Amino acid sequence: MTSASGLFGLYDILCSVGVGWEAFVTGEPQVPRFSVQIISETVDTFRCASGVLVTPDARLDEVSKTDILIVPGMTASASQPLGKENTGIIACFHDIQDRGARVVSACTGALYLAEAGLLDDVEATTHWAYGDLFRTHYPRVRLRLEKNLCFAQPSNGVVTSGGASAWQELGCF
Repeated sequence: MTSASGLFGLYDILCSVGVGWEAFVTGEPQVPRFSVQIISETVDTFRCASGVLVTPDARLDEVSKTDILIVPGMTASASQPLGKENTGIIACFHDIQDRGARVVSACTGALYLAEAGLLDDVEATTHWAYGDLFRTHYPRVRLRLEKNLCFAQPSNGVVTSGGASAWQELGCF
């Protein structure tokens, strides 16, 4: 389960690139720079943690090509690692990254990337309340909770953002 603010906030930021500034300031032609989709395990409508309805555009296993995959913050235990029911999702993250996408996470979305091994031996951040969980179950992650953003590599690779509202900084990178 995700938060509506993180999911739709990032969606809104990305959809406005090439449109917002042009519409309100310059008057130049509006050309969206991103084709943004909400993807999930299924295309079934679901509710965010706050009750907001979300209808995904596609299934995660249908993604054949993307430049960026953003894993939003999710509702997750701060004391237990992710369950086996997430195995399929985690495999999809590997497949998407192997096809050249930059995989990034907001807040607790980093748990999914850690479980996938995508954060092994790189600096990463997440919500501070998950520090002990990371240290215990994902010891290969070089956890930097004091940072809002961590880049595995400047030009490509995984990017993680910290706590609840750090997705805003992630959206601006």
